[in-house]
Amino acid sequence: MYQGSDEMKVDFCEYCNAPLPSDEKLVTVHRHRGGQHFIFERVPAQVCPRCGERYFSAQAVREMDRLMKKPAAPITLVPIPVIELNPV
Repeated sequence: MYQGSDEMKVDFCEYCNAPLPSDEKLVTVHRHRGGQHFIFERVPAQVCPRCGERYFSAQAVREMDRLMKKPAAPITLVPIPVIELNPV
């Protein structure tokens, strides 16, 4: 939501057009770059109550990009299974 002079402007989901809540939730984000997988936890995002689409601030996206370029020591390493889907 944006603070106007006397009114609040509500943002709407670009996919289902539902009004977005002004509060943010902490979500888990999976990103892939340069053949590596990254999992970010506790990322603030506005989440559409109807379809679940997530909206991140520019600051959060910049920080994830920065960390993917120069990753700090990870808190946890998790194995990721790779499964090939054979069409039926």
